[in-house]
Amino acid sequence: MAAPTRIHALTDDTQMAVDWVTLTTDTERGGPSTTITSYRLEWDGATSGSTWTVLTGVSPLFIGSTFTQTTNVAPGQLYQFRVAAKNKYGWGSYSPYLSSYAATEPGPPAAPVTTRNDTSIKISWVTPDQNGLSVTAYEVLILQGGGTWSSTSACDGSDSATVSANACYVPVTTLR
Repeated sequence: MAAPTRIHALTDDTQMAVDWVTLTTDTERGGPSTTITSYRLEWDGATSGSTWTVLTGVSPLFIGSTFTQTTNVAPGQLYQFRVAAKNKYGWGSYSPYLSSYAATEPGPPAAPVTTRNDTSIKISWVTPDQNGLSVTAYEVLILQGGGTWSSTSACDGSDSATVSANACYVPVTTLR
Protein backbone atom coordinates (compact mmCIF):
# COMPACT_ATOMS: atom_id res chain seq x y z
CA MET A 1 0.00 0.00 0.00
CA ALA A 2 1.00 3.60 -0.51
CA ALA A 3 1.66 5.77 2.53
CA PRO A 4 -1.34 7.58 4.02
CA THR A 5 -1.67 11.27 3.17
CA ARG A 6 -2.53 14.27 5.33
CA ILE A 7 -5.98 15.78 4.90
CA HIS A 8 -4.93 19.44 5.05
CA ALA A 9 -8.45 20.82 5.41
CA LEU A 10 -9.08 18.76 8.55
CA THR A 11 -5.65 18.74 10.22
CA ASP A 12 -4.69 21.49 12.64
CA ASP A 13 -2.94 21.88 15.98
CA THR A 14 -5.66 19.87 17.80
CA GLN A 15 -6.39 16.98 15.42
CA MET A 16 -4.73 14.87 12.75
CA ALA A 17 -6.70 13.66 9.71
CA VAL A 18 -5.33 11.15 7.20
CA ASP A 19 -6.60 9.18 4.25
CA TRP A 20 -5.22 6.42 2.07
CA VAL A 21 -5.84 4.80 -1.29
CA THR A 22 -7.97 1.72 -0.81
CA LEU A 23 -7.24 -1.56 -2.54
CA THR A 24 -10.04 -3.30 -4.40
CA THR A 25 -8.34 -6.67 -3.92
CA ASP A 26 -5.08 -7.90 -2.42
CA THR A 27 -2.59 -9.66 -4.69
CA GLU A 28 0.50 -8.87 -2.58
CA ARG A 29 1.26 -12.52 -1.77
CA GLY A 30 1.20 -13.67 -5.39
CA GLY A 31 -1.89 -15.81 -5.01
CA PRO A 32 -5.41 -15.26 -6.26
CA SER A 33 -6.81 -11.83 -5.52
CA THR A 34 -9.01 -11.62 -2.46
CA THR A 35 -11.34 -8.97 -1.09
CA ILE A 36 -9.97 -6.55 1.51
CA THR A 37 -11.81 -7.00 4.80
CA SER A 38 -10.12 -4.30 6.90
CA TYR A 39 -7.52 -1.54 7.02
CA ARG A 40 -5.43 -1.13 10.16
CA LEU A 41 -4.16 2.40 10.80
CA GLU A 42 -1.41 2.98 13.36
CA TRP A 43 0.35 6.06 14.63
CA ASP A 44 3.46 6.58 16.67
CA GLY A 45 1.94 9.08 19.15
CA ALA A 46 4.90 11.44 18.56
CA THR A 47 7.49 8.82 19.59
CA SER A 48 9.57 9.12 16.38
CA GLY A 49 8.37 5.69 15.28
CA SER A 50 9.61 3.84 18.37
CA THR A 51 6.11 2.79 19.49
CA TRP A 52 3.13 2.15 17.20
CA THR A 53 -0.47 2.18 18.44
CA VAL A 54 -3.48 0.88 16.50
CA LEU A 55 -6.03 3.62 15.88
CA THR A 56 -8.58 1.60 13.92
CA GLY A 57 -9.10 -1.57 11.94
CA VAL A 58 -8.50 -4.45 14.35
CA SER A 59 -11.59 -4.63 16.52
CA PRO A 60 -13.91 -3.82 14.96
CA LEU A 61 -12.75 -4.23 11.37
CA PHE A 62 -12.62 -1.02 9.33
CA ILE A 63 -12.92 -0.65 5.57
CA GLY A 64 -13.05 3.14 5.45
CA SER A 65 -10.26 5.21 3.90
CA THR A 66 -10.12 8.22 6.23
CA PHE A 67 -9.51 8.69 9.93
CA THR A 68 -9.30 11.70 12.25
CA GLN A 69 -7.42 11.47 15.56
CA THR A 70 -8.78 14.02 18.03
CA THR A 71 -7.32 12.82 21.35
CA ASN A 72 -3.71 12.93 22.53
CA VAL A 73 -2.72 15.40 19.81
CA ALA A 74 -0.29 18.09 20.97
CA PRO A 75 0.25 21.30 18.93
CA GLY A 76 3.47 21.33 16.94
CA GLN A 77 4.28 17.63 17.48
CA LEU A 78 5.41 15.42 14.60
CA TYR A 79 3.32 12.28 14.17
CA GLN A 80 3.79 9.27 11.91
CA PHE A 81 1.02 7.13 10.42
CA ARG A 82 1.06 3.83 8.54
CA VAL A 83 -1.64 1.53 7.18
CA ALA A 84 -1.99 -2.17 6.31
CA ALA A 85 -4.73 -4.15 4.56
CA LYS A 86 -6.29 -7.44 5.62
CA ASN A 87 -7.85 -10.16 3.51
CA LYS A 88 -8.98 -13.71 4.34
CA TYR A 89 -5.32 -14.77 4.66
CA GLY A 90 -4.39 -12.13 7.23
CA TRP A 91 -2.67 -8.76 7.42
CA GLY A 92 -0.39 -7.52 4.65
CA SER A 93 2.74 -5.50 5.28
CA TYR A 94 2.58 -1.90 6.40
CA SER A 95 2.78 1.01 4.03
CA PRO A 96 5.62 3.50 4.22
CA TYR A 97 4.77 6.00 6.93
CA LEU A 98 3.47 9.55 6.63
CA SER A 99 5.13 12.18 8.84
CA SER A 100 2.94 15.18 9.63
CA TYR A 101 2.92 18.00 12.17
CA ALA A 102 -0.13 18.89 14.26
CA ALA A 103 -0.18 22.38 12.82
CA THR A 104 -1.49 24.57 10.01
CA GLU A 105 -0.35 27.77 8.37
CA PRO A 106 0.00 30.75 10.72
CA GLY A 107 -2.90 33.15 10.86
CA PRO A 108 -2.69 36.51 9.12
CA PRO A 109 -0.79 39.17 11.04
CA ALA A 110 -2.47 42.45 11.87
CA ALA A 111 -1.48 45.48 9.80
CA PRO A 112 2.14 46.47 10.47
CA VAL A 113 3.07 49.69 12.23
CA THR A 114 5.68 52.05 10.82
CA THR A 115 7.81 54.58 12.65
CA ARG A 116 10.45 56.86 11.15
CA ASN A 117 13.71 58.37 12.29
CA ASP A 118 16.24 60.38 10.24
CA THR A 119 17.73 57.38 8.44
CA SER A 120 15.18 54.58 8.32
CA ILE A 121 11.61 53.46 8.63
CA LYS A 122 10.93 50.70 11.11
CA ILE A 123 8.25 48.25 10.04
CA SER A 124 6.97 46.18 12.98
CA TRP A 125 4.17 43.70 13.55
CA VAL A 126 2.67 41.39 16.17
CA THR A 127 3.25 37.66 15.85
CA PRO A 128 0.09 36.10 14.39
CA ASP A 129 -1.60 32.96 15.70
CA GLN A 130 1.10 30.37 15.01
CA ASN A 131 -1.33 27.40 14.84
CA GLY A 132 1.02 24.81 16.30
CA LEU A 133 4.49 25.67 14.97
CA SER A 134 6.68 28.74 15.39
CA VAL A 135 6.78 31.22 12.54
CA THR A 136 10.09 30.82 10.69
CA ALA A 137 9.77 33.62 8.11
CA TYR A 138 7.67 36.57 7.10
CA GLU A 139 7.04 38.04 3.67
CA VAL A 140 7.35 41.80 3.97
CA LEU A 141 6.05 43.72 0.96
CA ILE A 142 6.02 47.48 0.40
CA LEU A 143 3.44 49.21 -1.78
CA GLN A 144 5.26 51.10 -4.51
CA GLY A 145 4.00 53.96 -6.67
CA GLY A 146 1.72 52.63 -9.37
CA GLY A 147 0.08 50.17 -7.00
CA THR A 148 2.60 47.32 -7.15
CA TRP A 149 3.89 45.43 -4.13
CA SER A 150 7.58 44.58 -3.87
CA SER A 151 10.11 43.31 -1.37
CA THR A 152 13.37 44.89 -0.34
CA SER A 153 16.57 43.23 0.83
CA ALA A 154 16.56 45.64 3.78
CA CYS A 155 13.51 43.86 5.09
CA ASP A 156 14.21 40.19 4.39
CA GLY A 157 11.53 38.34 6.32
CA SER A 158 13.55 35.11 6.39
CA ASP A 159 16.40 36.64 8.40
CA SER A 160 16.34 35.19 11.93
CA ALA A 161 16.88 38.63 13.52
CA THR A 162 13.85 39.99 11.66
CA VAL A 163 11.73 36.99 12.64
CA SER A 164 12.64 37.17 16.33
CA ALA A 165 12.25 40.98 16.50
CA ASN A 166 9.05 41.11 14.43
CA ALA A 167 10.56 44.19 12.84
CA CYS A 168 12.89 45.40 10.13
CA TYR A 169 14.41 48.71 9.08
CA VAL A 170 14.25 50.14 5.56
CA PRO A 171 16.70 52.97 4.75
CA VAL A 172 14.82 56.15 3.87
CA THR A 173 17.14 56.59 0.85
CA THR A 174 15.66 53.46 -0.78
CA LEU A 175 12.09 54.74 -0.66
CA ARG A 176 10.40 57.20 -2.97
